[in-house]
Amino acid sequence: MKFIVRWLFRLLILAIMLAIATVLLKDTILKELAEVRFRRETGLEVDIGRLEVGLLSPTVTVEDLKLYNPPEFGGAPFVVLPELHFEYDRGAFATGALHLRLLRVNLAEISFVQNAAGRWNIQVIKEKFAEPARAAGRTPLRFAGIDTLNLTLGRVRRQRLGAPAEDAAINLGVRGEVITNLKTEKDLYLTLARLALRGGLLRLLPPSASTNVLPAPLVPAPSAQVPSARSH
Repeated sequence: MKFIVRWLFRLLILAIMLAIATVLLKDTILKELAEVRFRRETGLEVDIGRLEVGLLSPTVTVEDLKLYNPPEFGGAPFVVLPELHFEYDRGAFATGALHLRLLRVNLAEISFVQNAAGRWNIQVIKEKFAEPARAAGRTPLRFAGIDTLNLTLGRVRRQRLGAPAEDAAINLGVRGEVITNLKTEKDLYLTLARLALRGGLLRLLPPSASTNVLPAPLVPAPSAQVPSARSH
């Protein structure tokens, strides 16, 4: 009897230690799993410096994320993201809706690259993102708004492979821009359009590239109204 109790006690201690280790290492484990799954499903390379998923709070934080271009676009970083943090609505998520109470994005750099065939990297990457969901028959989350969006946007680069003389870059200069009460996808698109226009993004991309690279709703009509923003 004592032998059984002793081993049960040891197993209990071992289970507690494993549980503590899992909690302490959960973010490291999740980071590795996220990278592996992303590479497997999209074929794109990604590096994540840090991933933290709240156990008791509906929050996710990603730091030092680098998403790389496909080989046919040179393989250099497509997106350099020092921070992505969001707090989501659990109730909405359970019903298939994505409602973010807070979204904070710090985008240091994004590179638009055109290959020798005339295609832009954003077109190919968009297709690669859509393929896994389409293959699995997954229904995408329904956008249900962003209460507070905090944006920092840095450098945008344009590159044509084989024509380095045409390379160009601008700094959008958006730091801690706070936008509230984004109810629809159109609100979000128009907000991004206003910031893009203000920062000179459309001057960086030729008209033909703007049509192919940027989503159509990103170019608003002159009379379009966009949500108010303030520096923070």
